[in-house]
Amino acid sequence: MLPLLEPHVTGCALEAARLTTGTRRLVLYEPGIGATTPPGFADRLAGLLAQGRREDVVTALCRDLLQMPAEHLALLISEPSWPGRVAAAHTVVREIRTHDGYRFDPERFAALRVPILLLADADGPADEAASTATLAARRRERVVVRLCSCRGGTPLSV
Repeated sequence: MLPLLEPHVTGCALEAARLTTGTRRLVLYEPGIGATTPPGFADRLAGLLAQGRREDVVTALCRDLLQMPAEHLALLISEPSWPGRVAAAHTVVREIRTHDGYRFDPERFAALRVPILLLADADGPADEAASTATLAARRRERVVVRLCSCRGGTPLSV
């Protein structure tokens, strides 16, 4: 099974593959290159965190940014991993701000020869679809569009 990298780590994965020789291939799920969060979103989550509302931070991330359907969010909350997600809520704002500050420069990856499989949800956000198409066109990579959504945190094996 290959590791599946979601939007918030795509820039890291691409940069790491560019800097190392140990990466043989990448599988990227809706890369999110160029996609940013709504204005004020990180500040809103920072406010919730300052109030000690850690669970609300994670819930808002899933519901408002990831556009996770309510039934998927309820399932995620019921899973044994939920307390760990809540415990890590303090990292969410930093990661969002880092993601928003990342600027994809395709020229930096011109020499990258690692094959990339790009995954996209048929019902995913338009900005994610656009970034997936942009990366695919620049790299001439294959895109697999899944007809079912994985927004509920459902594991995916490739």
